[in-house]
Amino acid sequence: MKAAPPRPDAIRLYKSQPLRFLIVGGFNTILCYTIYALLVNAGLRFWVANLIALLFGIGVSFFTQGRIVFGNRNPRLIFRFAAIWLCIYLIQTGLIALLVQASVDPRIAGLIVLPGTVIISFFTQKLIVFKPVVTRGSEDRA
Repeated sequence: MKAAPPRPDAIRLYKSQPLRFLIVGGFNTILCYTIYALLVNAGLRFWVANLIALLFGIGVSFFTQGRIVFGNRNPRLIFRFAAIWLCIYLIQTGLIALLVQASVDPRIAGLIVLPGTVIISFFTQKLIVFKPVVTRGSEDRA
Protein backbone atom coordinates (compact mmCIF):
# COMPACT_ATOMS: atom_id res chain seq x y z
CA MET A 1 0.00 0.00 0.00
CA LYS A 2 1.46 3.33 -1.09
CA ALA A 3 1.50 6.36 1.15
CA ALA A 4 -0.41 9.33 -0.16
CA PRO A 5 1.81 12.03 -1.64
CA PRO A 6 2.09 15.20 0.46
CA ARG A 7 -0.57 17.77 -0.26
CA PRO A 8 0.68 20.95 -1.95
CA ASP A 9 -0.87 23.19 0.73
CA ALA A 10 0.93 21.23 3.48
CA ILE A 11 4.24 21.63 1.63
CA ARG A 12 3.58 25.33 1.16
CA LEU A 13 2.88 25.71 4.90
CA TYR A 14 6.08 23.85 5.80
CA LYS A 15 8.07 26.18 3.56
CA SER A 16 6.81 29.17 5.57
CA GLN A 17 9.71 30.18 7.80
CA PRO A 18 7.53 32.26 10.17
CA LEU A 19 5.14 29.33 10.60
CA ARG A 20 8.01 26.91 11.32
CA PHE A 21 9.37 29.47 13.80
CA LEU A 22 6.01 29.69 15.58
CA ILE A 23 5.62 25.91 15.79
CA VAL A 24 9.18 25.14 16.92
CA GLY A 25 9.35 28.29 19.04
CA GLY A 26 5.99 27.47 20.60
CA PHE A 27 7.30 24.11 21.72
CA ASN A 28 10.51 25.69 23.07
CA THR A 29 8.56 28.47 24.78
CA ILE A 30 6.20 26.05 26.53
CA LEU A 31 9.19 24.05 27.73
CA CYS A 32 11.12 27.10 28.98
CA TYR A 33 8.08 28.80 30.51
CA THR A 34 7.23 25.60 32.38
CA ILE A 35 10.76 25.54 33.83
CA TYR A 36 10.46 29.25 34.73
CA ALA A 37 7.05 28.82 36.43
CA LEU A 38 8.15 25.71 38.33
CA LEU A 39 11.26 27.48 39.60
CA VAL A 40 9.24 30.54 40.67
CA ASN A 41 6.78 28.21 42.43
CA ALA A 42 9.77 26.56 44.15
CA GLY A 43 10.70 29.95 45.62
CA LEU A 44 13.44 31.18 43.31
CA ARG A 45 13.49 34.87 42.48
CA PHE A 46 12.00 35.54 39.04
CA TRP A 47 15.30 36.73 37.56
CA VAL A 48 17.12 33.55 38.68
CA ALA A 49 14.30 31.37 37.37
CA ASN A 50 14.32 33.30 34.09
CA LEU A 51 18.12 32.90 33.78
CA ILE A 52 17.96 29.13 34.35
CA ALA A 53 15.10 28.79 31.85
CA LEU A 54 17.10 30.93 29.39
CA LEU A 55 20.22 28.77 29.67
CA PHE A 56 18.15 25.64 29.12
CA GLY A 57 16.37 27.35 26.22
CA ILE A 58 19.61 28.39 24.54
CA GLY A 59 20.74 24.78 24.42
CA VAL A 60 17.47 23.47 23.03
CA SER A 61 16.50 26.41 20.83
CA PHE A 62 19.84 26.81 19.08
CA PHE A 63 19.52 23.37 17.56
CA THR A 64 15.77 23.29 16.96
CA GLN A 65 15.39 26.85 15.66
CA GLY A 66 18.72 26.78 13.87
CA ARG A 67 18.16 23.56 11.98
CA ILE A 68 14.41 23.38 11.47
CA VAL A 69 13.62 27.05 10.96
CA PHE A 70 16.80 28.61 9.56
CA GLY A 71 18.59 25.58 8.06
CA ASN A 72 21.75 26.19 10.12
CA ARG A 73 24.26 23.43 10.78
CA ASN A 74 27.13 25.68 11.95
CA PRO A 75 27.75 25.02 15.69
CA ARG A 76 29.99 28.10 15.97
CA LEU A 77 26.93 30.35 15.69
CA ILE A 78 25.96 29.35 19.23
CA PHE A 79 28.08 32.23 20.54
CA ARG A 80 26.17 34.79 18.47
CA PHE A 81 22.91 33.08 19.44
CA ALA A 82 23.81 33.20 23.15
CA ALA A 83 24.83 36.88 22.91
CA ILE A 84 21.50 37.79 21.29
CA TRP A 85 19.64 35.85 23.95
CA LEU A 86 21.58 37.59 26.70
CA CYS A 87 20.30 40.91 25.31
CA ILE A 88 16.75 39.52 25.05
CA TYR A 89 17.06 38.19 28.62
CA LEU A 90 18.01 41.64 29.92
CA ILE A 91 15.07 43.28 28.15
CA GLN A 92 12.67 40.53 29.19
CA THR A 93 13.80 40.54 32.83
CA GLY A 94 13.60 44.34 32.98
CA LEU A 95 10.03 44.25 31.72
CA ILE A 96 9.11 41.49 34.16
CA ALA A 97 10.65 43.54 36.99
CA LEU A 98 8.53 46.56 36.03
CA LEU A 99 5.40 44.44 36.04
CA VAL A 100 6.31 42.81 39.36
CA GLN A 101 6.83 46.28 40.87
CA ALA A 102 3.30 47.08 39.66
CA SER A 103 2.08 44.09 41.74
CA VAL A 104 1.77 41.62 38.85
CA ASP A 105 2.52 38.02 39.79
CA PRO A 106 5.92 37.01 38.29
CA ARG A 107 4.35 34.03 36.48
CA ILE A 108 1.77 36.30 34.82
CA ALA A 109 4.42 38.95 34.11
CA GLY A 110 6.46 36.28 32.32
CA LEU A 111 3.45 35.46 30.14
CA ILE A 112 2.76 39.12 29.39
CA VAL A 113 6.25 39.75 27.99
CA LEU A 114 6.32 36.57 25.87
CA PRO A 115 4.75 38.00 22.68
CA GLY A 116 7.34 40.78 22.47
CA THR A 117 10.10 38.29 23.17
CA VAL A 118 8.89 36.05 20.33
CA ILE A 119 8.92 38.93 17.84
CA ILE A 120 12.37 40.15 18.91
CA SER A 121 13.68 36.58 18.84
CA PHE A 122 12.48 35.86 15.30
CA PHE A 123 13.94 39.00 13.76
CA THR A 124 17.26 38.89 15.62
CA GLN A 125 17.75 35.24 14.69
CA LYS A 126 16.75 35.83 11.07
CA LEU A 127 18.73 39.04 10.55
CA ILE A 128 21.72 38.61 12.88
CA VAL A 129 22.33 35.05 14.06
CA PHE A 130 21.31 32.91 11.09
CA LYS A 131 21.45 35.50 8.31
CA PRO A 132 22.25 33.94 4.95
CA VAL A 133 25.88 34.29 3.96
CA VAL A 134 26.38 36.23 0.74
CA THR A 135 29.07 34.55 -1.31
CA ARG A 136 31.08 36.08 -4.10
CA GLY A 137 28.94 36.17 -7.21
CA SER A 138 25.64 35.66 -5.37
CA GLU A 139 25.30 39.38 -4.65
CA ASP A 140 24.92 39.95 -8.40
CA ARG A 141 21.75 37.87 -8.34
CA ALA A 142 20.33 39.40 -5.16
